[in-house]
Amino acid sequence: MHSLSLITLVLIAASAILAHAPVKATRSEHLLTNAQRLKRGLPPLPPVARWSPTRHALAPRASPVLCTTTQTISGLIEVTDSSTGVFYGYVTTDYFMGYSTVDPTENLRTVSITISCNPNADDLVGLNVASGTDDHPYFGAIMSYYATDNDMSSATDNYAWMGTTDLTTAVPTVVGNSPQDAQGAEQASESRVWTYDPATAALTLTWYNTDGSAGTTIPVKVGSILYATGNVEQLAGRFNRPDVRIIKYRLVQTTVVQNR
Repeated sequence: MHSLSLITLVLIAASAILAHAPVKATRSEHLLTNAQRLKRGLPPLPPVARWSPTRHALAPRASPVLCTTTQTISGLIEVTDSSTGVFYGYVTTDYFMGYSTVDPTENLRTVSITISCNPNADDLVGLNVASGTDDHPYFGAIMSYYATDNDMSSATDNYAWMGTTDLTTAVPTVVGNSPQDAQGAEQASESRVWTYDPATAALTLTWYNTDGSAGTTIPVKVGSILYATGNVEQLAGRFNRPDVRIIKYRLVQTTVVQNR
């Protein structure tokens, strides 16, 4: 009788321990729904953490403006020393007897060029003058009154002033220009004397002779006045000025408008 009671007590104690022992869930139990688990006396499944990243709306992208016909580039004409790169300033709206001048800060002239969508660095262009106060719409070259003809070469001391002019083809043409306005005498000028290199923004000046050939053209400055010549030494001797400086032009601080 005592042994039966002892066995009974052992069984009761074992049942209590098993009731509180953790039960490893089988794979099939994990497949049950919570309702099915409750019917079987199983606890509900723990909540599943679902990854839900915060979605950020993408910023709208500006549609690229494609060049379909031509593009207009506007900016300042920078003037630097051809050899040393020393910065002299920019072409200004100021004149000396109708000749264009250079200055670092004062009365800077804005110009624009219109070129193709895929420009060639050898294409001739005219530099349109943006200022509405000018009577002539292009920045170009005007042959001096002292020239023996309208050609430029290293064999002569002919030279040209830089100034504003009316439209011409790439040959010397007598049209309105800023030196003529200031001094009264007519002289040939050219507006299409520039090529623009889109890779470097360099503006190259070339005077075209009466036969259509490209003349020897060296852009220079004497003091603050801008010229072009075929022979720097002869020009310096004519002016008796040792401070003739060979220069380079570049279109800088530009804005671009695609034309359609």
